[in-house]
Amino acid sequence: KGVTWASPGRMNAARARLANVRKHVGKQQQKWQFECDVCDARGLPDGVRRAVIVWDRGRKAMMTHAADVRDGSARWDARLSQSVTLFRSAKTGALDAKLCRLQVYDADLMNA
Repeated sequence: KGVTWASPGRMNAARARLANVRKHVGKQQQKWQFECDVCDARGLPDGVRRAVIVWDRGRKAMMTHAADVRDGSARWDARLSQSVTLFRSAKTGALDAKLCRLQVYDADLMNA
């Protein structure tokens, strides 16, 4: 019978999964729920008519509704939430860092 070869993409994905497993050896997996209250944004550039806030962490992203911009300001009064998995070190008790970001986008350009 023939030999089946894995594609480079599959091999890279397998290596990445293995690296993640190694990275978390000896650590306790914990589920966390984070919330972010989005109130308003000021100083938005001229020409932006509608804006959205995107909160992302890796492949996960949450987005507000589009808010109208008047005089460089927009108001949402919205709550974004994310469920995340964090890993706690058995030795130190510290949680591994997970970076996230909040960004403001021109809603009209996102839909273009």
